[in-house]
Amino acid sequence: MCKNNKTDKFISIIKTLLNNGEKCIVYCADKKGTRSYAKYLLDILPELHDYDSQYALFLEHIKSTFSEDWLLYKALKKGVGIHNGLVPKYIQKEIIKFFNQGELQVLTTTTTITEGVNTSAKNILVTLCKKSPKPLKPFDAKNIAGRAGRFLHHYSGRVIVLQNNFMDVLYANDAILEHKNYDKTSAKTDIDLDYTRDNYLSEQDLERKKEINRLSSLLPGIILTQFKTISKQNKVSLFHKIMGLTSEELAKIENCVNSTMYDSINFDGFQIFLNTIKDIAKDSPIYSLINNKTSTYEGKEFSVLVYMVSCYLKAGFYGEVKYYIEKKNLDYDRAIRTTADFIYNKLKYHLVKYLGIFNLIYKYRISQTLKCEIDDVTGFDRLLSKFEYNAYTEKGKMASDYGAPDNVIKYVENIDNENIRNKIKLDNYGKN
Repeated sequence: MCKNNKTDKFISIIKTLLNNGEKCIVYCADKKGTRSYAKYLLDILPELHDYDSQYALFLEHIKSTFSEDWLLYKALKKGVGIHNGLVPKYIQKEIIKFFNQGELQVLTTTTTITEGVNTSAKNILVTLCKKSPKPLKPFDAKNIAGRAGRFLHHYSGRVIVLQNNFMDVLYANDAILEHKNYDKTSAKTDIDLDYTRDNYLSEQDLERKKEINRLSSLLPGIILTQFKTISKQNKVSLFHKIMGLTSEELAKIENCVNSTMYDSINFDGFQIFLNTIKDIAKDSPIYSLINNKTSTYEGKEFSVLVYMVSCYLKAGFYGEVKYYIEKKNLDYDRAIRTTADFIYNKLKYHLVKYLGIFNLIYKYRISQTLKCEIDDVTGFDRLLSKFEYNAYTEKGKMASDYGAPDNVIKYVENIDNENIRNKIKLDNYGKN
């Protein structure tokens, strides 16, 4: 591996700290950095042999559930943890636990380490004074430096800087916070208009706000007040499209809703949903997945997103990884990252947002037709729960929030159903 002076310095510092028996958190500007610095350590650190039995179960779980080719597994074998937003939640949690317990000696991480995570390390090594592409602000720098040394663990902490101006930023005065909702001259989206007081709006903004409010005034209150990350203008557009769906299209959507009860989707119905939201999702990361379509032998066209959602419902996280390896010829690390980005970002946030507002308006239309309460209409609520929590029941959601693997969540949800429960395979880590 080609190394530069900064890399040599990094390796030298880590060696010195480990020889002194001191753990270290390595702050990296982005996810790529966490992997790169972990790779440097693979060349110099020996494999662990004498470790805790719980850690042994965890390692075996990672190896059998994922792969020994995964960079994270290789790093864990050498006492190095990788912590970023594309590592499955329950693995993130275990990594922090084992780092605090001393099984892991080095932790390469992004700012995820500052987001409600409690760690104990005397040393913080800062590789770059950035947060992704943007320079760190004094507030961010203080938050990162605050990870060095923990009360009741160390007398003092140590911040080590690799060829950057982190200390200058750390001791700089906090800049005055600027926000577009308090700046009349800043450009504002339609959503911003709702959250900005009129005295912070330009004349043009005020006129636009009045026009949007006029157009949306006929929308039912329940639609206006929910899903506020969708603009009123987009809600109006979507409302008219859903109210204009034919009886044939509504029947296909109903078939799709029914199929979600069996952890699958009806392709025709789900494609109608995607076609309906396509125009209001043009600025979303899922737009290309909607727009990119493939043809079937029957001459039908389905968005790539239809296939990806179907695969996720049938085989979960691991099935998506397998799809990228076998169908897209990605290596294991890239397959994991691509899967995590799809599930944790595109699916859990962006798709949920659009499916949520579609579901609300769809249920409203059906309730008007059947003359019943909107809560009495069966919609995509079960699918939304799966996307958001990877669970359907309150017990399952609790297990998901705690940070449990997929099969453990499924086991917890079916704890009272012996037939299903006995078919769920748990390894020793899952049982523990």
